[in-house]
Amino acid sequence: MAEYQGEPQTTSADVSDAPGGHEQSDVTLRPLMQAAGILIAITVVVHVALWGAMRIFERAERADDPPPSPVADARPAPPEPRLQPTMQAHPTLPYEDVIAMRQADREKLHTAGWVDRRRGIARIPIDRAIEQLVEESQRGGPTTRGANR
Repeated sequence: MAEYQGEPQTTSADVSDAPGGHEQSDVTLRPLMQAAGILIAITVVVHVALWGAMRIFERAERADDPPPSPVADARPAPPEPRLQPTMQAHPTLPYEDVIAMRQADREKLHTAGWVDRRRGIARIPIDRAIEQLVEESQRGGPTTRGANR
């Protein structure tokens, strides 16, 4: 079976009068740059015109909107929890609430107090709890005293 050798060559491969190097006279840079500049200018003009038309359309749409109802502002605030509060219904912003919550959590971790006084459940500072666990583990005693598992 013969291998495919490609299409037969129809012209002579060696052209003796061809100049060396690349063509410099076929494409001039100035008209090419002018065409690119014109296209960019047209693009900018079209974008500005579209932006202006959009502003006009938005203004016309707002003019057609009915005025807000006076009852809308007198509406009572929804019940807690308000996931996206307004300053009228909830005086602090969400990030301020998170800061306050973390501060309260830190305070609980580092102070002693009652969890449930009736049942006799108290909390101790976390540093003291860690010390107690280390002491009990070194003595080989139970490390889950009073914990539910």
